Amino acid sequence: MFRTMALLAFVTSSSAQTATQGTKVVSGRLVIEGAAVRPPTPVSVPSSGRPDKLPTEISDAEFWRMISEFSEPGGAYPYENFVSNEWNQQKIIPALKSATRAGEVYIGVGPEQNFTYAAALRAKMAFVLDIRRQNMLELLLYKALFELAPTRADFVSRLFSRKRPAGLDDKTSATALFAAYEKVASNADLYMENLGAIKSSFKTHGYSLSSDDITRIEFVYQVFFRGGPAINYSFASISPATSTPSYLQNMTMSDDAGHNWSYLATEENFQYVRELQRKNLFVPLVGDFSGPTTIRSIARYLKEKNANVSAFYASNVESYLDEKQTTAFYANLLSLPIDSTTTTIRYVDFMHNTVLPWWISSLSYIQVVSPMSDLANLSRAGNMPTYNDVLRLIKDPSLGGTVSRFVLPMSQGPGQPFLSITIEPQPGGTFQTRLPVGLTQVGAAIGLPAAFRVKSITYGSTDLLGQSLNVSLTETAELVITLTKSAP
Repeated sequence: MFRTMALLAFVTSSSAQTATQGTKVVSGRLVIEGAAVRPPTPVSVPSSGRPDKLPTEISDAEFWRMISEFSEPGGAYPYENFVSNEWNQQKIIPALKSATRAGEVYIGVGPEQNFTYAAALRAKMAFVLDIRRQNMLELLLYKALFELAPTRADFVSRLFSRKRPAGLDDKTSATALFAAYEKVASNADLYMENLGAIKSSFKTHGYSLSSDDITRIEFVYQVFFRGGPAINYSFASISPATSTPSYLQNMTMSDDAGHNWSYLATEENFQYVRELQRKNLFVPLVGDFSGPTTIRSIARYLKEKNANVSAFYASNVESYLDEKQTTAFYANLLSLPIDSTTTTIRYVDFMHNTVLPWWISSLSYIQVVSPMSDLANLSRAGNMPTYNDVLRLIKDPSLGGTVSRFVLPMSQGPGQPFLSITIEPQPGGTFQTRLPVGLTQVGAAIGLPAAFRVKSITYGSTDLLGQSLNVSLTETAELVITLTKSAP
C-alpha cells in the first residue's frame, strides 16, 4: 500500500511577464515582526526493507543490448532540445531529496538536466528515454566525453572544443570554471581531435551505430562547438519560449538557499556521474512515454533486480499527449516498481498551470514534485486519471513556512510593460527571485495573506517603498522584505 507523504509538493516558477534577459538573480530574506519563521518539518523516509540486486557495472554488450531491445522507433518532436530550457530545475531538488532515498533508480527525459538529478539523488542506476533518437545519440556523445575527460575542467574543454585555461583545479567553482572558458575561443583543430577520440570510443565499446547515427552525432557536437557555453534551447533550433537559460546558466544556477546542485558544480558531482557512465549504468534509450516497450522493459528489468524507482522526471511531456496516450503513459508508470517515496518531477507549462489549485497569474512555467502514489491512488477508482486530475492533487508549496507565495508588481516607467516578481519564502524565510536590471518602482504586494502587511522592502540601503530601485549586474545586495501583522 502507498502511504501519502505530506511533504512531496514543491514548486518554483518563472514569470511570463518578466523577460530573463535583462534580469538578475538575487537572494532575499523574509522577516516577520513578532513571529519566527517555522523551521522545516523533518520528513521521515521509510527504508526500502529489501536489498536490490542492481549490478555494480554493466558490460558493453549488455549495455548495447538494453539500448537496442528496450528502445522503440524514433518519433517526431518540433524542437532540437540540445540543452535544457528549464530555469527552475534546481529549486525542487531539496524537496526531492527529502522525499526519496539515495541509491535507487532514476528515470528521466531529455538531455543534461538528468545528470544533475541523478547526481543529486546519488542514483545507483539511471535510464533516460526520449522519443527523439537524436537525444539517445547526444547522450552517447556525452558518455564518450565523460570517459575521455578525467576532470570537470577537461570535460568542459572537450564539450565545447576550447583549450583548457590555466589555473583550474578540483576546487574551482562552476561560476569560475565557466568564466574562464568564456574567455577562450572554440578551436577547430581541437574539435577534430576530440571528434576522432569520440568515434574511437564508440568503436572500442562496439556500438552498432549506423552512418546516419554518426552523422547526427557529428551534427550535435558541431552545435556545441559553435554555441559554446552560451548555447541555449533556441540555438540552432526553433524554441517554444522567448527566454531560455544558457548552458552556463544551467550549470551555475541554484536552489532557493543558494546551493548549486548541477553536475558540474563540484568535482564530486562530476565524478559521480562519470562513474555511472564509465560503468555503463546511465542508459540512454529511444522511447515514447505512451509506447508499449521502453518503460515496460525498464519495469521488468528493475523488478528482476528487486530495485525501486526513486524519481521519474517527466518534464512537460504530458502536455504533448492526447487522452489515449496519457492513459497509456500512466499505465506504463504504474508498471514500474514504486513505493510511497517514488516522486514525479514535472515542468507544468502555461497551457496547464491554471489547473493547479494555488495558481496565480504571475506564474508561467512551474516546476513541481509530487508523489507517484497520487497517480496510483487515483487509478484505484477504476478509471485512469487525466493529466489535469493529477495536477489538481499537487499541494501548495509553502513547505511549512509562515507565509506562502506572493507577488510584487514592478514598473520600469511610462510606456514600459508592468512586470511581476514572485516571492516564494522557504522554511527559514529565504528566497531567490529575479529583479529587472535598471530603474524600477515596486507596487503593492498581491496575494499576501490578510493577516500581514508589508512594513518595508529594502535592497541594500535602498528603501523601495520610498525610492526607486536601481539594479546593476555587478552588485550583490540582498532583498529584505519585512512584514508586520495587520491591525485587527
